[in-house]
Amino acid sequence: MRFIKAIFFFFFGSFSWKFPPWLAAIASLVNKAREWRKNNKKIFWSAFAAMVLAYAGVLWYDSLPQPVRIDITGTAPALTELKEKPEFDSVYINFSGSAAQLEQVGKVVTKGIQISPPINGQWKWQNDAQLQFTPEQDWAVGQEYVVKFDKNLFPDHLLFSEYQYTFKSADFSARILDSYFHQDPQDAKTKRVVATVKFTHPVDKASFESNIKMRMQDKKEGVLSDGEAIKFEISYNKFDGEAYLKSAPINIPLKDKTLKIEIDDGYKSSRGGPDFERELTAEVNIPGMYTYFR
Repeated sequence: MRFIKAIFFFFFGSFSWKFPPWLAAIASLVNKAREWRKNNKKIFWSAFAAMVLAYAGVLWYDSLPQPVRIDITGTAPALTELKEKPEFDSVYINFSGSAAQLEQVGKVVTKGIQISPPINGQWKWQNDAQLQFTPEQDWAVGQEYVVKFDKNLFPDHLLFSEYQYTFKSADFSARILDSYFHQDPQDAKTKRVVATVKFTHPVDKASFESNIKMRMQDKKEGVLSDGEAIKFEISYNKFDGEAYLKSAPINIPLKDKTLKIEIDDGYKSSRGGPDFERELTAEVNIPGMYTYFR
């Protein structure tokens, strides 16, 4: 050691060093802690044992099976086609993981599920992560449905953000399929404007018919005048899913005119639900005398 010290001194000389204030403060705290531990052995070892037990408890809890978090998504029913034997669309509720009791997979569910407002139908587990509801009647028009699940429907280790699923059935709506100038093939003197309006659900005839207007308009400098009101007839198909508008016979004018069909908003389905809140319009050119013959 003396030889090493001599070599170190020969190359670097001598050094002097003192504790910095912060290190001295730490050393002082360590010494005080040692003194406190000597004077309070019971308290120290009790606190130490408590820390060890707490750490062991955390390790034990982490080793336990953790709950599986499940999210719920699903579908909303499509429109029911208006026909003699309608088929009502099913609703599917999908779970992000295996959610069914093993013995329930592929079976009909008779309890543990409520749908509001009520609708007759059958719940069935298609597989361990999908429920299917098959209705026995058509869905209400523009109705919000809430499906609620009992917790005992699922295994205990599953954790859901919420035990319900919400969806909405289709709203009532309408559109003008076509509109055109028509000449009766059996009576060339009879000329009319005809139009077809299609509905998603059976229409309430009274509220619909009161909203229809037909007007013959003149175009002056690119602007259509209000024109005169034209009488018309209305008929419907078997399921009230289409309306056929037929104007009164129209005489060929000297110059081209425009017949405008206006259907105001505010009518609804005969099955209830919200009103249809969009105006529909169509314009049909009525050929003038010279255009018609050409």
